[in-house]
Amino acid sequence: MPGIARTGENVGANIEYFTCYTLIDISDTGVFDPTGGPSYEQAQNLNALLQAISLGSQPILASVEKLTAADVADFAFGSDFSGAHNVWILRFASERVGSITVDSLIRDVDGLPVYDDLDETATFESASVFETGDPAQKNIYFIRNDNL
Repeated sequence: MPGIARTGENVGANIEYFTCYTLIDISDTGVFDPTGGPSYEQAQNLNALLQAISLGSQPILASVEKLTAADVADFAFGSDFSGAHNVWILRFASERVGSITVDSLIRDVDGLPVYDDLDETATFESASVFETGDPAQKNIYFIRNDNL
């Protein structure tokens, strides 16, 4: 119908793409009821991460994928992590070029509290946080891509 505004994601021409890799469970469960147990906590981890990303630019076209028993040698996690572990991948875009960078994402996410003991298979020595700075315990990192 003409004249009716519809919600949605409208994408402009200048888009930057990013990928986040983490050992923390950020499963997109869609559970927002605090009585939802682990499914709620998984959703809150994703929500907290998206809010931190939103400090610089609203993420669009976001999707989450879980790799089961992935060899962490193929990733850039901290040196304390080895062997096969669950890895979550968040892909997203920003339509404001330069509004966020890998460095700003690392800064904004570091130390952000999370729920753990969910579907993670890695063991974390530090508090329940996203760790970006410790070369041994880094459990999350970002890369910029040319496409999703």
